[in-house]
Amino acid sequence: MMDRKMTGLNLTASLNLTATIWEEDGAYVSKCSELQVASWGMTPAEALRCLKEAVELYLENAEELGLFPYSRSG
Repeated sequence: MMDRKMTGLNLTASLNLTATIWEEDGAYVSKCSELQVASWGMTPAEALRCLKEAVELYLENAEELGLFPYSRSG
C-alpha cells in the first residue's frame, strides 16, 4: 500500500487529501478516503492522475451544489 499527498487541485483554499493506491487484479486502485472518491489505472502514476481528475470533478460538482465552501481560482 502506498500513500501520497494529493497536490495540484486548482482551489483557492489549500486542501490536504490523502491518496491510497494499491494493486488489485493487475490494475492499481486509488482512493481518497476523505471524500470517498476512487479511481484506477494500469500504473500507480495513472491511478493517481485519474484520482486527481475524479476529485476535481467531485469538488466542482459539490461547489455547484453549494456543498463546498471554497471557490475555484480562475
